[in-house]
Amino acid sequence: MEDCTNIWTVSCRDSMFAGIPMESPGSKIDSNDGDIFDKYLFISKKDKTMVLGCGEELQELQQTDFYTDGPTITVGSLLNGTRILQVYDHGLRLLDNEGKLTQLIPIDEPFEKGLIVFAHIVDPFVLLLFDNGDISLMKVNEKTKIIEFHSRPERINVIPTVSCCIYRDDTELFSLVKDATPKFSFLKSDKKRKMSVHLSPMNLDDDEFDDLCKGFQTQNLNENIDANPENKMEIDTEVKSNESPRVLDEVNEENVSGKVEKLEEATYWCTLFKQDGSLEIFKLPDFDEVFLFPHFDLSPAVLFDFASRQNLNSTQKSEIKEILLINFGKRSKEPYLIARTSVGDIIIYKAYQYIPGSDVFDPYQKSQSQAELSGRLAIRFSRVSQEYISRDTIYSDIHDKPVSKRSTQQENSNDMNQFNDASERQNFRLGQITRKIIPFSNISGYNGVFIAGIKPAWLLVANNNFLRLHPMSADGEIKCFTQFHNVHCKRGFLYANHENNLRLSGLPSDFRYDMEWPVKKIPLRRTGYGVEYHAEMQVYALATSIPVEFILGDENEDPINDAEQDRDQLLPETLKFSLELISPVTWETVDRYDFMEDEQILCIKCVNLQTKSTSSGRKSFIAVGTGFFRGEDVGMRGNVYVFEIIEVVPEPDNPQTNHKYKLLCHEEVKGSVTAICDVKGYLLTCVGPKIFIRAFEDNDRLISVAFIDIQIYGNSVVSVKDYILLGDVYKSVWFLGFQEEPAKLILVGKDYHSLEVSCLNYLIDEPMLYIAVADMDKNIHLFQYAPYNVQSFSGQKLIRRGDFHVGAQVKTMLSMPKKELVRNSPIEQGSSRYLEEDTSGSKLLCLCGTLDGSISIVTPIPERMYKRLQLLHSKMVTGIQHVAGLNPKAFRLLNSKQKLAINPAKGILDGDLLFQFQNLAIHRQKEMTKHIGTTVERIIDDLLAVQGSCDYF
Repeated sequence: MEDCTNIWTVSCRDSMFAGIPMESPGSKIDSNDGDIFDKYLFISKKDKTMVLGCGEELQELQQTDFYTDGPTITVGSLLNGTRILQVYDHGLRLLDNEGKLTQLIPIDEPFEKGLIVFAHIVDPFVLLLFDNGDISLMKVNEKTKIIEFHSRPERINVIPTVSCCIYRDDTELFSLVKDATPKFSFLKSDKKRKMSVHLSPMNLDDDEFDDLCKGFQTQNLNENIDANPENKMEIDTEVKSNESPRVLDEVNEENVSGKVEKLEEATYWCTLFKQDGSLEIFKLPDFDEVFLFPHFDLSPAVLFDFASRQNLNSTQKSEIKEILLINFGKRSKEPYLIARTSVGDIIIYKAYQYIPGSDVFDPYQKSQSQAELSGRLAIRFSRVSQEYISRDTIYSDIHDKPVSKRSTQQENSNDMNQFNDASERQNFRLGQITRKIIPFSNISGYNGVFIAGIKPAWLLVANNNFLRLHPMSADGEIKCFTQFHNVHCKRGFLYANHENNLRLSGLPSDFRYDMEWPVKKIPLRRTGYGVEYHAEMQVYALATSIPVEFILGDENEDPINDAEQDRDQLLPETLKFSLELISPVTWETVDRYDFMEDEQILCIKCVNLQTKSTSSGRKSFIAVGTGFFRGEDVGMRGNVYVFEIIEVVPEPDNPQTNHKYKLLCHEEVKGSVTAICDVKGYLLTCVGPKIFIRAFEDNDRLISVAFIDIQIYGNSVVSVKDYILLGDVYKSVWFLGFQEEPAKLILVGKDYHSLEVSCLNYLIDEPMLYIAVADMDKNIHLFQYAPYNVQSFSGQKLIRRGDFHVGAQVKTMLSMPKKELVRNSPIEQGSSRYLEEDTSGSKLLCLCGTLDGSISIVTPIPERMYKRLQLLHSKMVTGIQHVAGLNPKAFRLLNSKQKLAINPAKGILDGDLLFQFQNLAIHRQKEMTKHIGTTVERIIDDLLAVQGSCDYF
């Protein structure tokens, strides 16, 4: 799809439904009727517009009254979905559901000045933005079914408008101060009449209790609320003297069912962002100004109302190019204000109700009379913190060279007359009419906003009512996007990527999007202990257990008969372990191997061992280490299993059952096998205080070739080339080397301090090798083998390079290649992307999983970047407000149960704190970077490099 700039889908109903809103229950249409699906697909190009019919196939419509001679600005529906409105640069067209023209509205303005660049359609209003910064409001007449220009005050267009939108409020949150104050009158002391309602939280269900708590959040904290000695909540409800209780009313059609529902009419508000950086909200249709914030372009933490415009002129040119005020939510909707800057940053605000004058300690409150405040909007906006940086990486430089300063002074002017060439003017206009913030109402049951561009992202609010941002990096740059509902793709979406391919897709319905990452849960109905992925067969090996009845044995470990057992004995349950083979297609168990009684799986690993069955001499196997637990009076023993995953003939009607386990080797050892890995085609096992290297001979037996004694108990082991990293449960880290001819294990270096190792892995920052170690005290340590360092005693002692308190015990670590952006071509002015991802493996990061379900990442960064971010880290500790007044620097210090004889090494920075830099106001960012001698652009580039290094998910 060449030169595609925008796409829209429209579902239009028959005129008989004009009086029925599309959201009402009476508007549901039979599922067999095709009107519930999208009827038209509009594709706007540089020089024309294509209109396609959405039926069994997408077919272009030739003879219609739609505008097709140029690009389209926007398309939407009016009159409860019975009319289609098409807006283009010099006019509007209103059509019926069959595509027949009912009204044509040309724009009688000069071609150079009066062209439409944006339109927002919210039934029954249409807001138009022209290229000179003026706006116009139109409203559809429900009786005559035509669109008419609505009167607006002239002061609206005194300052040019950059972006605008219409907000339809059905949450009753947007209300004036004079209307919102009576809702909270029960907090005042001069109540006329009170009615106490005693509610116990124990008698409420979860939804009622949440609603009750949400109501108490709006109370003024400065009011004196009498404590209830009976631990009951007291709600004072005011009953006006001119009202009579509904129970005394006569029975009529409204209350005959026993339920009285008060339907509130929706209100409409116009939001404008001006060229001077101010944000204004007007109440429609009268255009009464109800909210004004002068410096929205600085993106502060809170947006509060200024009742008068005084000294609001700003000499700085705004970076914000687009705004949208919209409702989010799946269970209960809440208004959010979303803004996009010229460099791609996303700024999100959430509206909350606030009555001016209710808090005398309010730092944002201005000295204004109550009469001035009565006609203002009783809301404020609070900035939503989010860590994802959506800015384009075209200016970032991994070689730490000076970058181009992305200031607004280098942005092109909004005047189209600066271009002499017609094609340049056309490209400039296409950039003006292209919108990146695209709302959608129903995609797989979710409503939200899609952010198009170089780094596309989804903004969703799921069941927990938390706004989540999910990046979409699967298909590169997204040029345009729209939701799509068709018989072949129900509740899906359409988008065009950077290769001009139009793709029809959908969100997986079995994923949950209310977490930081999309999560899919697979119910096992049993406990999992370890999982390994077999890359060659593309299946998962999973160690699980189920509780079984405990069988009592005699002295010879033979089971006692039921007749000999005491009936009054309450026998415990024990665990039965199994090794399952899971298909990633259906997530079902295709094969299972059950272990012996009292045998527990302690470790599982996919190892690459030497074999003669393949031409390469290597093959992947599943190695399992087990131990028998039968009490303190029975000696410990264990087993080593080596499984091969083979292909078999699948079962009928189930093609996923084409893999099975084949047990190749089973060796019994004197002790439990606690850790296992592969080294140069050999199998390494940790059996108590001994480390064994075994060769896999003839695919049927293991032969020991080397061993070494450690001090206490090895619980974690990993190998890299000829080297082995070993974690002792009490005696810290061992760094071993393996020599194949003659075969022997050599102690290269170790840490001589006591450390309870939980797990470990390695980091590579070529040419340096680091060892990341997690302990039982919820810390991460960083060690380095440095034989040329004087303090290492020729490498016998591992040098400590950093420590960091995570706050949760790290149970597993995984080394992954670090993604980097490598420049393959010189910088070209206006080039869309000249940086490509490189995962050659010269640098590795470490992915950490904790017992509380969180995921952490430790990644190496260049020395200059580290020094800049370290200075920023110190400024962020003292320069911003922290949660509950806690100190993040003190929290991240090394925490240990015993006194250590070493000094902490602060070589790891807190990424959560550093990524809060982008949530600061622009003037705060400039102030901090000025103090440390750098620029905002340089810091954002550093954070982008860190974010992109682990962009796998």
